Amino acid sequence: MEAQAKDQAYYHFLFMLSAGKGLVSQEQNRDLLTIQEGAPKALFMTARPGRTRAFIPLSLFMHNWIKHNQIYLDTPPHVAMIHSDMKEDPSGMAQALHLTLANPERRGNNSWAFNFTCIDDHLDTGTYHDMILFIDWTPALICPEPIRIQVPSLISHA
Repeated sequence: MEAQAKDQAYYHFLFMLSAGKGLVSQEQNRDLLTIQEGAPKALFMTARPGRTRAFIPLSLFMHNWIKHNQIYLDTPPHVAMIHSDMKEDPSGMAQALHLTLANPERRGNNSWAFNFTCIDDHLDTGTYHDMILFIDWTPALICPEPIRIQVPSLISHA
């Protein structure tokens, strides 16, 4: 029971953004990942501290990131991406792609571009369908500032 209580002292939120399409391109010597047809809401969930799951408007999530971009650069999230066009291994399994995302900018209604790097693999230029981005930070005793920015009402300021 004590280990479970200690585990609950950590902050760990997962944010999920989904989009009908993801476009990988190069622009001015930058690799860009643009989410297009983004779902109007991002899902967030946590099992610590406590269990919570809810939606936040995608536009608010992205506005907060853009407004506090330096904090996101100083405390970058871990990002995994899946999409419906992923290649499967012989046993029918596909591996999520590990990415870095930075410097988001609005590209239209529910469309956002990020500088990105694919860590473990390579993403060819082109369009990817039914994409989901899983965005999180390493569990920590002190709540990472980007989580405080996104869900301030859930974070104790004691």
